[in-house]
Amino acid sequence: MSLPPRHWRVLVREHDGSESESTYEQPGGEPPPIPQVVIVVGGNRSRRVVVDDVSTVDPPPGWVGVIRARPVTGTAAD
Repeated sequence: MSLPPRHWRVLVREHDGSESESTYEQPGGEPPPIPQVVIVVGGNRSRRVVVDDVSTVDPPPGWVGVIRARPVTGTAAD
């Protein structure tokens, strides 16, 4: 029997300094993402981001925690 996915709130610091919000669906049974790892967020309008920080302290209702991230650029992180 597989575990259900866990949902994270993702705050992405954009190149222009603004912040956008997205979601990350973590497959059941997998450990939380760690800093410097690239994850895919956003469901139908998915995009790749680099994790900067992960927090499970006082998550918003319905979420596992909050991930702070930045867009993937055309560098080695890509």
